[in-house]
Amino acid sequence: MASSFCASSPGELPAGLQQSTFFQNGFERQFLTYYPSTLPWPAPVWLLAPGSDVDPALMLEITRLRRFADLHGFAIVVLAGVNDYLNVGVAGRAQDTGEDDVAYTVSVLSLLGQHLCIDRARFVCLGASRGARFCSRLASELPAPGLAAVGAWGGLRFPRPINATQPIPMMAWHDLRDPVNPYEGGGPAYWDESMPSVFEAWARFNGCTEQHGPTAVAPAGAPSRVELQAWSGCQGRGEVVSLVTNTGSHRWTGDWAVDAFHEFVEYHAESSENASMPWWLQTGQAESQAANFQPLSLMIAVFAIFRSGR
Repeated sequence: MASSFCASSPGELPAGLQQSTFFQNGFERQFLTYYPSTLPWPAPVWLLAPGSDVDPALMLEITRLRRFADLHGFAIVVLAGVNDYLNVGVAGRAQDTGEDDVAYTVSVLSLLGQHLCIDRARFVCLGASRGARFCSRLASELPAPGLAAVGAWGGLRFPRPINATQPIPMMAWHDLRDPVNPYEGGGPAYWDESMPSVFEAWARFNGCTEQHGPTAVAPAGAPSRVELQAWSGCQGRGEVVSLVTNTGSHRWTGDWAVDAFHEFVEYHAESSENASMPWWLQTGQAESQAANFQPLSLMIAVFAIFRSGR
């Protein structure tokens, strides 16, 4: 899989937003790419998975992800389901009817790999609502080595059966009073399982041995206080992080979440099991840095948990 998603030499990548089209099983399929003006080789790639009835351009606007790509140097690939519905149903599995959107994603990555080389340690999926459920499905069904991490807003699932062959770091945000996908489970037929049960299932799959929290934190920019819970001491550095807001909303949670996920991705991208902590924990000046980097206090709490669990 890695070789098919990695060009032998850097290709011409036009900076900015591009729409691409191809045909699969008689359907015209589309996806968006966004390349910052400077992109490393190999390139970090973030898959962005929209919710129901959300087209790729709107998803980019809602998440404001382009500015993060410009700041941190990663490519964005926005997936698009047929009629803006990515195929994912009960328990993070495919619906019986509909296109094979895992195969579609593989085709997208193969096209991408004609022009760039994907940094496997920074190949992640960020999704909202249905898109979060689809990222959960990709975590289970993409061929190895698969995703390096998942960020899921309002829709993390644990696919049953689970087909992944290695631990996958998980960061998920959910609202305690989510009116669409209830935190305590139930709700629509596709939903059912509660978020606490899903987090525990991922922690078990990832071989985590320590559970921490919940602890109340107040990251700058968050819409409410946040209950932070984490599982550490996991196999393959597969930590699981739960961030629960309390707004009564199913809307995208904001920039603070993307900042936190970026730091989470970078932490797990370190190649060695004995890798050092991020620079802002190495300096011993975390308090002074907090004023300049808004989600820092949240990530200090997260990584302090990871450190204590080792």
